[in-house]
Amino acid sequence: MMWAGMKRVVTQVSVEPIMLLFTLSRLEAPAMLALFYRKVCLTMFTPGVCEHLSNGSFPQEEDAVQAQTSHWFLYTIICFEVPSIFMSTIYGTICDSWSRKATLMLPLVGQILSTLNTIAVSAVRDSPVGLLLLGRLVSGFFGGWVTMFMACTSYLSASTDVKSRTTRIAVLEGICSVTSAVAGLLSGIILDKTSFLFVFLLTVGIHVLALLYTFIFVKELNEDKNDRIDRPSEIQKKLYPRTVLRMIAATFKTATKKRKHNLRRQLGMVLLCMFTSFIGYAGESDVLYEQKCEFGPDNSWRTVGRNFWLSKFMFHCRRFILMADPAGPSLAQ
Repeated sequence: MMWAGMKRVVTQVSVEPIMLLFTLSRLEAPAMLALFYRKVCLTMFTPGVCEHLSNGSFPQEEDAVQAQTSHWFLYTIICFEVPSIFMSTIYGTICDSWSRKATLMLPLVGQILSTLNTIAVSAVRDSPVGLLLLGRLVSGFFGGWVTMFMACTSYLSASTDVKSRTTRIAVLEGICSVTSAVAGLLSGIILDKTSFLFVFLLTVGIHVLALLYTFIFVKELNEDKNDRIDRPSEIQKKLYPRTVLRMIAATFKTATKKRKHNLRRQLGMVLLCMFTSFIGYAGESDVLYEQKCEFGPDNSWRTVGRNFWLSKFMFHCRRFILMADPAGPSLAQ
């Protein structure tokens, strides 16, 4: 019975391993921040100052490096997030109209190219810090995590029945939270025990493994042929700027339209909770961590605690929303 149950679970798995590996690759974040810190310091001061920057010998220089590093991290967010948000609307059309499998592979290719660029920059001591932005820009145009999450949830929505769809998507989101905590625990420890090169090569290996899994095991869905487009000319028509703008407007219209049982208010609260939590998460990850240039086990456990409290916060938000309407109507209403 146990073997039959395990076999049934394994046969139902589709995109969950992809999301697990994609989220696990975030263990490169402390290494990326430390690399920025080192590059910025070398552009401002001598190597002797940079080697002893964290021991309190050069407090003014340390403050200057931290301030400049925060600026560079802001540039990386712009180079990555802005293209990925824009491109996700285009890749969403490709996902619905042509190939869901290809949309799953695009962010992985972008992450591989971005990490290879990071490896090249870290290998050359005197390389300018601005070259790190090139990899983030490439990853953004390949869709990044926005397209990956969109592609995974879209695949599950198209491949599951109505009864199991909500559970499968909830499991996918749970994988993101748990794996983020695990990646946070491992990241500082691995960087403390190894080097930049090892961490970045490990990240490339994780992305390659996810890409191979997608290519070999994820099947292209056989959906209704009337909803799929095979001719490139038809796909190009769907990607016209005017059409993309109409889809963006339709997204806002769907999120704000009136619904039964005060469901619009509940959806608004969910979006507000997610927006608030992600602001806090991004602020701590990209700004507060750069106040320390040493990344070891202490920071790893701090990341685990942050993910735990973030998940608990979202859980209580969900309880509050359900208390507002225990009936739980469907989104289609």
